[in-house]
Amino acid sequence: MNPNTFYSFSVAASDLSGNQATNNSIIVNATTLPNSTLICSGTSTLAQQGTFSTGYSYEFQTNNTTDVKITYTLLDTDRVGVVAYLWRQSPFAETPMTNVSGNTFTHTITGQTPGSTISYGVKFAYAGGLSVTNYYSYVVGSSCTLGVEDFDKKFDFTFENPASDYVELFSKLTIDKVEVYNMVGNLVLKSTENPTKIDVSAISKGIYLIAVYSGNDKSVKKIIIE
Repeated sequence: MNPNTFYSFSVAASDLSGNQATNNSIIVNATTLPNSTLICSGTSTLAQQGTFSTGYSYEFQTNNTTDVKITYTLLDTDRVGVVAYLWRQSPFAETPMTNVSGNTFTHTITGQTPGSTISYGVKFAYAGGLSVTNYYSYVVGSSCTLGVEDFDKKFDFTFENPASDYVELFSKLTIDKVEVYNMVGNLVLKSTENPTKIDVSAISKGIYLIAVYSGNDKSVKKIIIE
């Protein structure tokens, strides 16, 4: 069966003598769930044009075998009047994206060939300027086997994930500052005092982005708070 597809089943029953049940046949309708395993996602601050302060998140998801839903969220909080355009790398094409909420935008491309590689980025336009993400490659029907970049690794840090109450951070470099953002780009926590152990007990359960700074370097990862 294909994911996210409507099916109709006819069910009939009879005894050993071949006598059919009085309510033959029963029609059962059902729609299969979307194949949510075919998702590739990450966060970054890398730009082709302009700059990103906090960065952006991206997600590629294959639906119905040949359709790919592409979603980007601008995490910078100082942008006004944001709109987004999906950029196809080759041959180049620009397509307006649909706003989902906040600074999250999506667009579904149809008729793709399973196993083929596509490459897309996003232009965020806003009052006074624009910023364009890197292009990210994705194999249609894949779950990130291409190794699409999950985040901008200027330096690495580790922590227990999921987390609750406190997040303890470990890095070979000195951690100077930590910021936590929700998935629409709003800053929910900032710490410069004892930034290797962050109190997150006041934050609602959910998925967030944690940005860790060491001097002029920054890394961003997803974190689940439960």
